[in-house]
Amino acid sequence: MTESITRPELARLREVLADFFAFDNEYGTTPEFLRTYFHAFTHAARAGR
Repeated sequence: MTESITRPELARLREVLADFFAFDNEYGTTPEFLRTYFHAFTHAARAGR
């Protein structure tokens, strides 16, 4: 993954997490959505990638 691809994704993630935990959750993020989103990263980390 290149930095140009990674930065926008991290910026979006930061915005969603801040909205979920600190603000009014205008995006309507649910705990289940966050579990699903991070599951792919957990799977990749366990696979050693």
